[in-house]
Formats: sequence, structure tokens, C-alpha cells
Amino acid sequence: MNFFYSGFNLIIGYSLGIFETLIVTKKLSHIKNSEFKLKELLKFKPSLALNAILEEAIWRGFIQLHLCKLVNDNISLQILMVFMVSILFVLSHHINLKDLFLLELLIFSLLLGFIYYFTGKLEFVIGLHFARNQIILNIKNKINNNLQYK
Repeated sequence: MNFFYSGFNLIIGYSLGIFETLIVTKKLSHIKNSEFKLKELLKFKPSLALNAILEEAIWRGFIQLHLCKLVNDNISLQILMVFMVSILFVLSHHINLKDLFLLELLIFSLLLGFIYYFTGKLEFVIGLHFARNQIILNIKNKINNNLQYK
């Protein structure tokens, strides 16, 4: 039963991740004459699944969990730890992104951090993370492919 429940959380997280990412990126179809189809955006890449599992296990399942345990029942400090882990998560990606994408990544990281903080369900945030990475990478590849053919 617990395995079923974990799978359900993973599917719900993945579905919400797709929804969140599509909302954030809905205007991208106007960038560089790219046309985005849902089928293209959801191309499965196993390495992205592994990446989401490892990053969430480390950042939320280990670092955030242990920092929140360190401050015991002090809710204000636990929330501060969620913010701190989210900022470190963004800094760890050290990608040369524009400020807008860094802000989006910070907001997404905070969303993951607070979902994990309130639910304690790592599989839920893994699903969200995987869906976002999958769609963002496929959008980036589509834009790069369009630039190559012009």
C-alpha cells in the first residue's frame, strides 16, 4: 500500500510540474517563431529522472530535513532553513542564466522546499522537479534547433 501511495504522489507531482511549467512558459511560443507541442515538450529522458531523484534526495531529503531538525520546533527558523536551502540550490546550478530565469528557479525551488516541508513527501517534489526539467530542456532544445535552421 505504501508503494502505491508513493507512486500516486510521484504521478501527482509530475502532473502538477507539467501544469506549473506550462503556465510559466506559455508565452514561449512567440519566441523566435517556435511552435511548442505538448508531445515534443514531454519527450522522456531517463537522465532527467535520475537528476531529479538525486537532487531532491540531497537538497530536500537530506540537507533541508536535517537543517529543519537542527532547529527543532522553531517554525520561524525551519522556514528560514527552507529559504536557505532554496537559495543554495539555485546557487549550486551556477548556470549563466538571465536574472528572470534565476528568479523563476528560486521561486520553483521555494515551491519544492515548502511542499516538502508541509507534506514530507519526497516523491511528490521529485515528480514536480522531473516534469519541470523535462519541459524546460525540451523547450531549450527546440529553440536551439530553430536557431540552427535560420
